[in-house]
Amino acid sequence: MKNNRFPSKEYLENEKVMSFYRNFEDLSIFEKPYCRECKDSCCKKCGCAYFIEDFEDLSFEGLKKELDKETISITSIFEKSYVKNRSIINPILFLRVRNRKRGIVDLFSEKTRCSLLTPDGCPYSFEERPLGAIMLLPKYKNGKRACESLELSNEIALKNWKKHQDALKKLVEYYTGKPMNERLKEEIRDAIGRLAMSIRNNTELQERQLQVLEPIHYMSLEFTEYANKNDLKLCKDFSLLLNLER
Repeated sequence: MKNNRFPSKEYLENEKVMSFYRNFEDLSIFEKPYCRECKDSCCKKCGCAYFIEDFEDLSFEGLKKELDKETISITSIFEKSYVKNRSIINPILFLRVRNRKRGIVDLFSEKTRCSLLTPDGCPYSFEERPLGAIMLLPKYKNGKRACESLELSNEIALKNWKKHQDALKKLVEYYTGKPMNERLKEEIRDAIGRLAMSIRNNTELQERQLQVLEPIHYMSLEFTEYANKNDLKLCKDFSLLLNLER
């Protein structure tokens, strides 16, 4: 692990990213009243994402060394694209600070609070934090807290993680004993089962559940073949209804 800065030319050559990043030349922004008052609402939602620039060694062995510290999880985000006017999604593996009660492999689950969060806030110094945390600028908007993350930097980060999918897939298999696709389909099956139960019980879904539900609507059989068909239909219908209401 190395201290967080932007050595990659994708960041350095992008003025919008660098303009945003200059906000962190004065680290006192993290000590202002709105940060203290916030009481870590972002950290209670999810652990922060790592960028490839956070690591010195991105090989299988290098990343395994970091994962074995048991503070990081391999997770995924689904990237949506369009082929012949049809919406499809593909998983992209990346690393983030481990969420509470989650394991080393956490490909498709409801987000929970950061496992490292303490009553005093983040235990990491500014220099130790993942770039996903450093690129979160604390601010107010219309009198409410509205911390801002630059979407463009996140897009560049995912683009860079795509170059290291082979190592991450091998790590998933190493820790679970199963190929990444098999493990992902099992996690999707379990998530669909939990969501379907909540929907049938007329339980109001929380934001973290809605985030899991949204990509299910676009998933092909490639990802959902292990799910119960009735559960899957219920989740897809409910997701479609939510999309129409928005």
